[in-house]
Amino acid sequence: ESQHQKEFVEQRYVKYREIVRDLQNQLDESKRRIQEYRDEKLDATSRSLRLAALSSSIKGPSKLLSSTLRSDCLSPPRRLTTTDLDDSTDEGSRVLVH
Repeated sequence: ESQHQKEFVEQRYVKYREIVRDLQNQLDESKRRIQEYRDEKLDATSRSLRLAALSSSIKGPSKLLSSTLRSDCLSPPRRLTTTDLDDSTDEGSRVLVH
């Protein structure tokens, strides 16, 4: 009888450990997904802020635009790319790239 009880307790403990391991895996997966979401949200927010800064610098006062229109700037401006946006973190005055 004692041996039977011991086996029963051991089986319950094995099931308990499996449940705890599964729950820990679920928790880890949830934490990973939350971190991915936060990283994506932060990336989207920073891109949005950079676009807003670029947009406001383009729409800024006419002095800013007229000061960039010099005689040595007669070639057509290059199209902006995502690289230009990534490079313009603190450069709000960079309007036209030659």
